[in-house]
Amino acid sequence: MSILRNAEISQNTDFPAEIQDGNFREFSRFSFPEAPVCIDWILSILHAYDAHLQGNRVLYHCSGAGFMVLRVIAGEYRRRLLKTPSGDSTRPYTDRVRTSVFARLEEELEGARVADVFSGVGTMGLESLSRGAASCVFFEGDTETFSFLKSNVQTIAPESRYICWCADVRRTSFRPQGGEDFIPYTLIFFDPPYAMVPQLEAGKPLAASLKRLAKPEISDPNVSLILRTPERTEIQSIGPWFVEDRWDLSSMIIWKMKKEGNETEVSQ
Repeated sequence: MSILRNAEISQNTDFPAEIQDGNFREFSRFSFPEAPVCIDWILSILHAYDAHLQGNRVLYHCSGAGFMVLRVIAGEYRRRLLKTPSGDSTRPYTDRVRTSVFARLEEELEGARVADVFSGVGTMGLESLSRGAASCVFFEGDTETFSFLKSNVQTIAPESRYICWCADVRRTSFRPQGGEDFIPYTLIFFDPPYAMVPQLEAGKPLAASLKRLAKPEISDPNVSLILRTPERTEIQSIGPWFVEDRWDLSSMIIWKMKKEGNETEVSQ
């Protein structure tokens, strides 16, 4: 079952088998993969770039840090590629960070009702569906990024139960019309652009969004909320959400948060 809001499905062609089956690795200007996979790595990037030139499709993420081929890491859709806009309009999790996060969430994924908020091109939601989540609602407000999101989901997981919703996270109710069985959410990814992180402070728009997400008809009493912020961010609680755990990974902090009434000892 699939529902798309505010946009139509774009048509896509199949990608070369070499791209689907290649051994991809993230890299920067100053580092290369070890010698045994170097040729495979170079060919994968050339195939991806060639597909981009021929079909105006970007199969890798490019930013000031270098390039990163985006793919589903594990599960049913393993190795499937995600298309991304050019430039820095999205900030996807790297393979290494996603692997670490999902390893910690393994017991919560099977049958989960997921909300991927500020979903970008769908990295976390698609990884969740691939690993056994029952459904996912993707929330993305940027119209260009949303077009990549809906194409990725339709191409990679057409048989999954999902909703792609082009919505302003600062104003949405998080209750999808016609999607009552997608809620209450049991796992929420909340990944605001770093420039919006100050809006998590009390009385500001993203704090209000998190308060709406905590409503009992929107999220399960034992829901886990996964929040990403830049390093050196300090959080103890945000409205009804308290910190159960924090993971310092790369140049970011991943916060695992629970709703009040489900306090457990924070992992050390």
